[in-house]
Amino acid sequence: MHTNMKVKKAMLLSLRIGLGSAAAIFLADFLHLESAAAAGTITLLTLLTTRVQTIRLIINRFLTFAGTIALCLVILPLWESQLFSFAVLLVFIVAMCELCHVQNTLSVNALIAMHLAITHGFTGPMIVNEFCLLCIGVVIAYIMNMFQDYKGMERDLETKVQQTEEAFTRLLLEVVRYIEEKPENTEIWEEMGRLESDLFDFVNDARHYQENRLHTREGVYVQYFQMREQQLSVVHALHYQLRHIRTMPDQSVIIGEFIRELAVAVPSRSLPEDQKRELIALFDEFEAYETAEAKYAHAMDNLQPLILNNSNDGGDWKGHEVSAKQVYERQGKTKLGSERLFEVTDQIIRENIRKGNLKE
Repeated sequence: MHTNMKVKKAMLLSLRIGLGSAAAIFLADFLHLESAAAAGTITLLTLLTTRVQTIRLIINRFLTFAGTIALCLVILPLWESQLFSFAVLLVFIVAMCELCHVQNTLSVNALIAMHLAITHGFTGPMIVNEFCLLCIGVVIAYIMNMFQDYKGMERDLETKVQQTEEAFTRLLLEVVRYIEEKPENTEIWEEMGRLESDLFDFVNDARHYQENRLHTREGVYVQYFQMREQQLSVVHALHYQLRHIRTMPDQSVIIGEFIRELAVAVPSRSLPEDQKRELIALFDEFEAYETAEAKYAHAMDNLQPLILNNSNDGGDWKGHEVSAKQVYERQGKTKLGSERLFEVTDQIIRENIRKGNLKE
């Protein structure tokens, strides 16, 4: 599947470059521009794999085009020899691209400089001609890069998420077996290394998709694979510590159970809809105030503001002239959740009444 997607992306890119370059040449020729083939070359060199990369390159092309024209204006009149002038001009164009960190614009700038210095001459109409070639080349490149297999990319990433979930869960359970059953020969660590390598590729695929969609929300795939990559690195780094833990039976049981719980939670914690349903169900249970857990949660919820007010020596209560009756009304159901917590609550309230922080 992974190889098929790579082949598909390569074929689509080749098709876009071929059709785009041909269209640029035909349009330049139709407009009777000099060196019409250069428009196709510009399209070919501008049409990169993602829309974001293409947009950045287009901006840099126009900026460095202005720089190239300025260099031509200064350098070309200095020498009669066209070849010598072009050689000097090329040196400065390379320096400009290197210093501005836009090396990927060098080839097109060199092509433009060659036209102006040797092929056609540095004249006003030729500057306009080169600008038109540049515009045709980059516009066609951007249009062609809009045709992407977004659905195919998304399906491929969803498949990779599922594969990662299954592999990560299996490896965590293998770690538990490594701790509890103490096998001497296991390929678990080699499998982790292979999955880490796959995750590195998956992150790049997710970035490719994100930079083609031009939406920040699509970054969830990048964040997901980076998260799994980091988690796997942590587990992999614990190899020698886990080997040592196997010699401690009590600790082995505790850590094994903990990792087993993590393995069970891997798939459910990665599905937003499942998390949403689970959180809504917990909130509904809390609001219904029927189960022992909900009542205890309410008791803890009531305890937090009480502790905060008590921590500043009742300053907020005193400043707002809060009465003991108001606090008891808030804490009235705490006893249903925990009698011990209510005893603590009652003790705190009585102490603040004695200090004068709460009105009776």
